[in-house]
Amino acid sequence: MINGKSTYDGGLKCVSHGLALLLWVLASLTSHAQVANDPAVANELDRILQEGLQAEGHIGLVSAVAFPDGSIWQGAAGWSNPDAQEPIRTDHRLAFASITKTFVAAVVLQLVEEGVLSLDDTVGQHAGPFVFVNSGITIRQLLGHTSGVYNYTNHPDRVPTIRADLTREWTPEEVLSSFLKSPYFFAGTGGSYSNSNFLILHTIIEAATGNSLGDEIRSRLIQPFELTGTTFGGDEPANGEIATTWSDINGNGQLDNFNELYIARSHLSARAAPGSMFSTVSDIVRWAQVLFDPSMFSTEIRQQMLDWHALDGVNDTWTGFGLSVQQFNFSGVEMWGHSGWVNGSRSIMAYAPDYGFSFTVVDNDARTNHYGIAAELAAYLSTLDLTSTDVESQLSSRVELDVFPNPVFRGSRVTIPGAEGSDVVMVDILGRMMQPRLMGVQLDISGMAPGTYFVRVQQGDQVATKALIIQ
Repeated sequence: MINGKSTYDGGLKCVSHGLALLLWVLASLTSHAQVANDPAVANELDRILQEGLQAEGHIGLVSAVAFPDGSIWQGAAGWSNPDAQEPIRTDHRLAFASITKTFVAAVVLQLVEEGVLSLDDTVGQHAGPFVFVNSGITIRQLLGHTSGVYNYTNHPDRVPTIRADLTREWTPEEVLSSFLKSPYFFAGTGGSYSNSNFLILHTIIEAATGNSLGDEIRSRLIQPFELTGTTFGGDEPANGEIATTWSDINGNGQLDNFNELYIARSHLSARAAPGSMFSTVSDIVRWAQVLFDPSMFSTEIRQQMLDWHALDGVNDTWTGFGLSVQQFNFSGVEMWGHSGWVNGSRSIMAYAPDYGFSFTVVDNDARTNHYGIAAELAAYLSTLDLTSTDVESQLSSRVELDVFPNPVFRGSRVTIPGAEGSDVVMVDILGRMMQPRLMGVQLDISGMAPGTYFVRVQQGDQVATKALIIQ
């Protein structure tokens, strides 16, 4: 690979990730009433959302929760346009801002697994030169925000320059040449969040693959995982109705209709890889399940993605940063994900590895970071039994389906009362058949990776399914 040129074959990029197409095949195992359809659960989630709307003072608020059984709850509160009495809806498209970075990072990590890139490759090997950017900065430092590169969105001339012509298409190179200043620190000696890192990654991906970043995201992630409400705003418009968004445009303390600026090509093209995705809450909450499933990346890459370090701004809630993913502590529940902010909307996406649920929250006025709602959601969801399905009621009295301990630590055995003499099948969240050893009523899972699995016991024509969470 020389000066960004490679012999990369775009046809290979989906091969190692082709099993992703089976992601939601497990729905057939749990096709009856699921957690999201439990009226008590839905009512409580709706209460949290409605009270969050009032507490945070939003015009509109939308949320979704994905459960380990594959079911998804969605809720909306408030207005898209209160003047026109138009409610905000769960199918509205909204800008999820920096959550875009998790898609870009996933592309980079896939390219690393394919041998096209290395985390220790430098900027100078693939892109640039850029003024104020050390060519020796590595891809790992860009993903982890330890590069020291100045954050272009802090430049005082950026907003008036980009708003001067709302139809202009900015390239990453043009943005970097226009709005960079001296670095914050020498690469690798500190940690400071910088959107500029992802403009540089944008150029690296395109140089390494010969394809546009948008095409890479679509072919690798959006299409295989059927994220049908998601678009890469850097090069395409939203594919559905956008909620009306609100922001104080003229600084008079009043919120104005912000949609003209919210969807302006100059804004979207200038923030491309750092934060231009449009999506729905259901797509984003499913994306969290995909991104953090143990089978998404190799064990080595996953460990590096989740190798937490400090950045400027980490605190008791945002507790660490990995390779473009944030670590949170919501009500004592460790969660992984990312937050996003852009004028007009603010969002958060979070996944609980110890429980297997994820949630996302987004508004249409960008007033708060939703940490309060996230804490409420985590506190409630962590109390639920997320391992059962209602098909257990179909079992005969001779079989009582239970799996314990659950969750269980890797390297252990679990007990399945009544399993002896029954057909026991175990699949992972991608629908792939596992082959643990069944020893009487015990299942040996010592060789299995952490994650969410489904155990199905069949006795005659009676079937029971239970989720098993391995930590």
